[in-house]
Amino acid sequence: MSLQIKHILGKSMNIKCYNVQVESLIGISDKAYKAMICNKLYVLPRSQVFGKDNESNKAYWIAAWLVEAKKFSRCSQKEAWFDSATGKQLFTCLIERHVPKQKAPVESNIISELIK
Repeated sequence: MSLQIKHILGKSMNIKCYNVQVESLIGISDKAYKAMICNKLYVLPRSQVFGKDNESNKAYWIAAWLVEAKKFSRCSQKEAWFDSATGKQLFTCLIERHVPKQKAPVESNIISELIK
């Protein structure tokens, strides 16, 4: 399962979230939202909805385990990590290692045009 929750210093957890297109999101109680996603009605816990995505219109950050369990269609492949205690988005850094392609060695490094 791709749910990744880890404890940091025993105080809070990092929760993986996906960007989901939501047609409407209405609070029905202190602990739940009524959401219209892909013309279907869902009841979502408030603790698992981490707010609106500032970059796209009508998209919200929802906990990954909930998106996978309910099989929501995601509007993009965007994912982010949120602090469960504060509800704030954590800094995400992607580190990629560049591995150059192997080339066949040349027999000589002498450039004939530069020889006097």
